[in-house]
Amino acid sequence: MSPEAGVALVGKDEGLGDLRVSPYDASAGHGLHGATIREGTLTVSGRLAPEVVQRTARRHFGELRACYEIALREDPTLSGKVSIKLVIGATGRVVSSADAGSEIRAPEVAECVAKRFAEIAFPPPDGGVVTVVYRLLFEPPG
Repeated sequence: MSPEAGVALVGKDEGLGDLRVSPYDASAGHGLHGATIREGTLTVSGRLAPEVVQRTARRHFGELRACYEIALREDPTLSGKVSIKLVIGATGRVVSSADAGSEIRAPEVAECVAKRFAEIAFPPPDGGVVTVVYRLLFEPPG
């Protein structure tokens, strides 16, 4: 991802997936800092490759991180898992997006993340509707 997208790839995190995302301060021209998102498990039921779901969602991690950063203003130690269940229709548009048992003290984070996922357009799946459960771990700076 480009710095303009607001995130930078940091590397592999054991047990939680293969990508860690941290904000990139393009205006400063250097350095990674701030809150992070780590991918957890991804479950896809239907005919849309998990890699396609991940790649599409990763383009929006800056928006997802913004949901978390708003809550961090109130509680700088806030961290936790957010699980979102998506139903992707035959056209690739999200038909429904909802909290799927998140474990974060601020339910507004999961609600915001679900709303952002609802706005993402995925490639049309082969053969109809796809159900996805996407888990993310949010961690504060430091």
